[in-house]
Amino acid sequence: ISTSIIGYAGLKHGLELFSQESQDNLVTLGVVERAFVWGGVASTVFLGLFPQVLFPWIAQTILGFSSTSP
Repeated sequence: ISTSIIGYAGLKHGLELFSQESQDNLVTLGVVERAFVWGGVASTVFLGLFPQVLFPWIAQTILGFSSTSP
């Protein structure tokens, strides 16, 4: 239930943020900023759905830390 509430709130506010409509009292994003934020959202969703993409890199990083302890 909490996941669906958070998903709903994220979609509601995200769509308001990315909407093309401009209101006088709101600051809107430019094209470059909008593309940057959409890229961040897309990469976060992609890595959330497919965490195995980064798993080998994370495992190698953790193994590298073991040699630094005394």
